[in-house]
Amino acid sequence: MGIGASSAATVLECLELVGSLVRSSWTVSAVATIEAKRTLGGSVADALGVRCSVFTADELASIVVPDPSSRVRAAVGVSSVAEAAAIRGSGGGPLVVGKTSRRGVTVAIACQAD
Repeated sequence: MGIGASSAATVLECLELVGSLVRSSWTVSAVATIEAKRTLGGSVADALGVRCSVFTADELASIVVPDPSSRVRAAVGVSSVAEAAAIRGSGGGPLVVGKTSRRGVTVAIACQAD
């Protein structure tokens, strides 16, 4: 699961969005994010009891995503955080939930690659 967020986003807001997107039959195995969101991503991962993977902007920039954002590019230097982090964190697995945003938090979910 990839997470991107504004500087004002809270762990609770992240967890609320995650809770609304993750189906009961799914298992979240990790949270992935960009270096600039290391603390937030780590706190969300801790709350979920999973590991947190942190990627550089260059690592995320190499991932092709279905919904790139010029606004995100202007803010952090890459056109995607949530989708790119989800794909990279899953080992290249497909997105099952594209980027979904609420109150400054964006989440995308990918399946683990085989």
